[in-house]
Amino acid sequence: MERETKTLQPSELSRKLAEDRERELNQRLHKAKQALLGMQTAKPKEPVREEVPRFRGGRYSKPIETALKALGEEQTAEGMRSRKYEETTAELETQEKIFCDVGDILLGKSEGRTFILDNRNRPTIRLLIAYLNRWKSIFTTYSTQLTGTEGDLFQPLMLMGEKGVGKTLLMQVAAKFCDVMKLHGSDFINTSSSELLNCMRVNGNLDYFTYNTGKTQMKAGNPYTAKPWNVCLHDLGIELDAKQNIFGTSMNAVVADFLMARYELYQNCGLMCHITTNLSMSDIYAKYPPRVVERFKQYNYIIMQGESRR
Repeated sequence: MERETKTLQPSELSRKLAEDRERELNQRLHKAKQALLGMQTAKPKEPVREEVPRFRGGRYSKPIETALKALGEEQTAEGMRSRKYEETTAELETQEKIFCDVGDILLGKSEGRTFILDNRNRPTIRLLIAYLNRWKSIFTTYSTQLTGTEGDLFQPLMLMGEKGVGKTLLMQVAAKFCDVMKLHGSDFINTSSSELLNCMRVNGNLDYFTYNTGKTQMKAGNPYTAKPWNVCLHDLGIELDAKQNIFGTSMNAVVADFLMARYELYQNCGLMCHITTNLSMSDIYAKYPPRVVERFKQYNYIIMQGESRR
């Protein structure tokens, strides 16, 4: 006896597909929140302290060619282990919701506020999601909308705009978003000029944020620590007005040396150094030496418009 099957009408089929999609979205949002909350409550590991090469005149006394070659191989391996998501509008909308949930958790923990998604920041957020997933078509669409150029998925990002428009917050959320979505090939840590200055003051070098030949853990509890990874330097330009010095070395020189080292890592290993800044392009060309300005030509420039959200 043949088994009877029920044929769904178009309206019923659409409703069922919508319900299945909504159920899948809720499950993924729940898992993302649990993963992020788990990372925040995890007990940090004790940092590994080893002797590192001293930093002299912008160069390291220990050769790094062998280390750079090994890092390139590790970077390729991490990219292969990274989660891959299908490049569709539905997936983009799902990840946009997860991105906003991550923002809510970060803001709620630090400032007691909620993350705002609106027409001002939606194109930038979608560009970031596409960039982190290496979705070429979607990235090109939003890069063209924001910058007038197609952009390059394999060049770092520089977010520019006035104070308070949300540059730093978006990159902080993006870093956590990578952890939640397991986008290890795009993962990065956040730092600032003041943190670089303190690293130089304490250690006498910037090894922690550059070559990491001392094998210091980059992030507590992270399974792929003890090597340099992608970073984001916040508030580029603040060092230009700083009066602080370390044994005769200015903060300006510290940041310049950091940028030169990160450029070498980008050239040799494809490791990104993203940047946020209040400076305009004319300010950058006027205030930085030619050797540093030349390195800025590698970036995707994203200008965030509007008034301060603070």
